[in-house]
Amino acid sequence: MGVLSKFFLKASDGEHVETVVRLAPDSRGILTGRVLNDDGKPAADVCVLLYDTMGKQGFDSYVLIDSMFTDAEGAFILGPVTSGSLYAVYVYSRGVRTRQLELKG
Repeated sequence: MGVLSKFFLKASDGEHVETVVRLAPDSRGILTGRVLNDDGKPAADVCVLLYDTMGKQGFDSYVLIDSMFTDAEGAFILGPVTSGSLYAVYVYSRGVRTRQLELKG
């Protein structure tokens, strides 16, 4: 796992706050993509979930890694993913699963 950088901020009225965060090198990857409707147009507000399959077949053993809703262009970004692991991506639109993808890094 990578290093988590975290800080808290409570600004005062009219205060200008500036900070620098230095991240440690990280060799993990990300998954980016777009969700399109049947007519080829971007699908906004679709839920996309990324699971680590832990090398198993059953959904009950999967571990949720990341999730997000697509933007107005149907775009999403999920991660982190590591080389050699098998991932499952689930895409839900209006509460109905519309697609399942398996990715092997």
